[in-house]
Amino acid sequence: MDLQVQTSSTLRASRVAFVARPSALRPSPLALGRGADAHKTSKSSGVKYYRIVQCSPRPDHDKRLRMTDKFVDLHRWHDQLQQTCADQELVDKIMYCMEAESDEEAVRCLALILASEYRRQERYGEAEVILLDISDRDPSEPYPLIALAEQKLYDEQKLDEALEIVEKAVERARASRNFRRNALGVKARIAEKLQRYDLIADVLRKIMTIKFAESRVDVGIERDVFDRLPSGVIEPALLQQYDEFCRRNAIPAPMS
Repeated sequence: MDLQVQTSSTLRASRVAFVARPSALRPSPLALGRGADAHKTSKSSGVKYYRIVQCSPRPDHDKRLRMTDKFVDLHRWHDQLQQTCADQELVDKIMYCMEAESDEEAVRCLALILASEYRRQERYGEAEVILLDISDRDPSEPYPLIALAEQKLYDEQKLDEALEIVEKAVERARASRNFRRNALGVKARIAEKLQRYDLIADVLRKIMTIKFAESRVDVGIERDVFDRLPSGVIEPALLQQYDEFCRRNAIPAPMS
């Protein structure tokens, strides 16, 4: 599968460290400690909720917080539009805002919002074009490919394509030190659908090697795929090790 797609020059996009929803306004005590909140996906837009893993002061901390506030405002604006606008009108408003916006980081955020809106409207080809355009403009950034892999998994049920895309996202996440658990978690969910339990075992081992300070913007430790595993598909020693790893990081087993 060729991930290089040419798109309209009007879809300007540049790098941004993360996409934030209102629940990620500021680092929480959990995000600063051992266990950041697990993500959840908005049914209306498909955009995730993230916690900022900020374990030590950074010179650009104030700038990053200002950027977060702007992105939160844009997502709230999008949520409000969904309550009042028809589908095409909503798309037109987002595109107009992109053209009028002078801040490149805001344009990138608006492009991601537009992709999520296309996905909500089941216009998957248009969403894919935007996500690949953002990805091509910054080949080090994992998030657009994570979002596209999820679209292929959950909406289009194209599992082989999803796996190919998420493999590239995992490599970018490792190199950038952002979204590492997120990318691996999506890979595990794709592998679950494909019944590739060898890949899930590899994901569990890799997640246990990631320290919170090493994945600066990410989801927390997750165990949903782990708890759904059929008996006997993964070696018991690894299962016990991952279960203990989750419990040490305050992620208990679900109530039966």
